[in-house]
Amino acid sequence: MGDRGDKEAKQAMAGVFSRAAPHYDRVVTSFFDRLGTDLVDFVGLGPGTQVLDVACGRGATVFPASARVGEEGRVVGIDLAPGMIDVLRDEVERLGISNVESRVADAETIPYPDDSFDAVLCGFALFFFPDSHRALTEFHRVLTPGGRLGISTFTPMVSEGLAWFGELVRDALGMPSRGDETIQFDQPDQLKDALNAAGFSDIEIQRQSCKVSVLGADHFWEWMWSIGIRGMLEHLDESTAGSVRRAAATHLDNELGPPPYSFDADSWLTRAVRV
Repeated sequence: MGDRGDKEAKQAMAGVFSRAAPHYDRVVTSFFDRLGTDLVDFVGLGPGTQVLDVACGRGATVFPASARVGEEGRVVGIDLAPGMIDVLRDEVERLGISNVESRVADAETIPYPDDSFDAVLCGFALFFFPDSHRALTEFHRVLTPGGRLGISTFTPMVSEGLAWFGELVRDALGMPSRGDETIQFDQPDQLKDALNAAGFSDIEIQRQSCKVSVLGADHFWEWMWSIGIRGMLEHLDESTAGSVRRAAATHLDNELGPPPYSFDADSWLTRAVRV
């Protein structure tokens, strides 16, 4: 994909997540909030730390980071989706938090000078970036020497657990099946290779277990509209969307039994150091 294609893809993604922002991670029990706190703990932020949270969303990592770094520290959240930044700013203002800043920005062209932050965090977003190597190189650039990077990505259990729904939607849209296509960064070796290539060292990866509970088929459908796959669902006409929704309900009942349904949301927590 060329620069023009990348730009269009980013604009489309920013639109999807802006529209999802009011309900993002609020339809089911908030596992992003929990895993955001886990990532902050794993990286080991302390008082006075200057932190950049890339693809910050509604603030699942911003808020626990803000609590850890205290008034002498600072957390800057950037996200490509203006809707996410709007929701984050409203919540920061509501809570009266003074050590958080936020702005719309691209992970592949971070608008801060070299050596600006003691820590960079990126929760469940690295796999969305068209040029992940460029993003990681930017993370490295804005970190101070010895600065820490924290990343969270999903394990194969997550992508495999919901693959059936993605295939339903792709089939309804006449798109080719993903088949055995590798999901980016759901394996530790992928992460280590990418981080080494971007100049990071002392890489540690830990598996973190998490479950998501869905009350029923209607709740599942609402959940899907609140996350990234919304970008595909928006292309379904009303009749086709109804067919997909009914097929999803049948699958859930046949494969998972009576509700509530439980889904694995295990993640990899990764930390590394800028040399």
